[in-house]
Amino acid sequence: MENTLSEPETKAPSASPPVARRQRRYYQGVGLWLLELVTAFVAVYAAFLLNNYQASRASALRREQILTYLEKELTMVAASLHSNEKGYNEGTGELLRKIAAGEMPPLEPLDWASSAIINDQGWLIQAGGLELLSIDTIAALKTMSATYNADWDRMSHFQRLSDALLAPHVGDPADYFYDPVSHQLRPRFAAYPAMLRFGSATLHDVGACADKALAEVRKERQRPRP
Repeated sequence: MENTLSEPETKAPSASPPVARRQRRYYQGVGLWLLELVTAFVAVYAAFLLNNYQASRASALRREQILTYLEKELTMVAASLHSNEKGYNEGTGELLRKIAAGEMPPLEPLDWASSAIINDQGWLIQAGGLELLSIDTIAALKTMSATYNADWDRMSHFQRLSDALLAPHVGDPADYFYDPVSHQLRPRFAAYPAMLRFGSATLHDVGACADKALAEVRKERQRPRP
C-alpha cells in the first residue's frame, strides 16, 4: 500500500506586532483628529448661534427703545404744534381782519422762536434706526424734518425783517405803518399779513407731518420684531 505523502498546509504570515501597533496608532490618531474637528465645529457653530441670538436681542431692544422715544417725542411735538397753531391763529386772525378792514391796528413784531421748534431726528439714523425701522417710518420722519427745515428758513428770514423793521418802532403813531388816506399798510410793511399767514401754514404743515410720523411709529410698534 502506497503511502501518500502531502505537503504540510501553510498559513499566511500574520502582521508583525510592530506593524499592527503602528496601524492601531494611525487609526486612533485619525479618530481623535475627526473627533476634535467635529468638536471644534460644534463649538464654533454654537458660538455663532449664541452671538446671533445676542445680536438679535440687542437689535430688538435698541429698536424698542428708539420706537418708545419716538412715540413719546412725536406725541409731545404734535400736541405742541396743534396747540401753538390754534393760539397763533386766534392771535393773528383778529389782527389780519382789522388790517383788511382798514382799522390800522398796531403791528406786533413777529415771535416764532418758540412756535415750531422740533428736535432733529437725524441722530436716530446714526443710532441704527435706518436698519431697525421700516422705510415708511424713516420716510415720515425725514419728510417732517425737511418740511420743518425748509419753512423754518423762511420764518427765520421773516423774523429778522420783523426785528429790523417793526421792533424798533413799537408804539410809534399808526401813520408810520399805514397810509393815512387809504388806511392800508405802507409798501415797506405790505408783506406783513403774508408773513403772518405763512406762520400759520407752517405750523399746520409741520403738525400734519408730525401726525403722520406718529401714526407710522405706532404702526411700526404693532409689527412683529425683525
